[in-house]
Amino acid sequence: MPSLDGLPVNQGTLMLNMGLAYGGPRDGILRRHFVNFVRLADLCVAEYERVRIHFTDSLPGCDNRLGSLLYAINHLELWVICVCRTMNALDSVVRHPESPEIPGIDRRVISAFANSLRPTRNAIEHIERDISKGDIATGESYALVISEV
Repeated sequence: MPSLDGLPVNQGTLMLNMGLAYGGPRDGILRRHFVNFVRLADLCVAEYERVRIHFTDSLPGCDNRLGSLLYAINHLELWVICVCRTMNALDSVVRHPESPEIPGIDRRVISAFANSLRPTRNAIEHIERDISKGDIATGESYALVISEV
């Protein structure tokens, strides 16, 4: 998994500027959608880094490989949910009538990406129901499993 170390280390800076300097969209609803999008995007980056760190710690030669792999899977589940929420928030920003046109944003790409993750997100969100209904048999996974690297 590639590192995100090259990204600027300014998590929260945009949020702080918007809160204190009244930056960002002027429309109240659009502003709340935008703030939510930025907050969720920051959370996605943080969760991705947690997945990467724990996954790296689960590789041969590391201590506590199983524990690290379980932590990586936990954070991967959170990341999938967070990415879906972020895509929904971005769609709300893009669809808002007061939103300026954002060059380079193709709503079909956003939709395709979000839709590709939705079945995984739904499986994560509904695992308890599936276990209770007996839809997950003994020996089947009841968490995300990394099947290809």
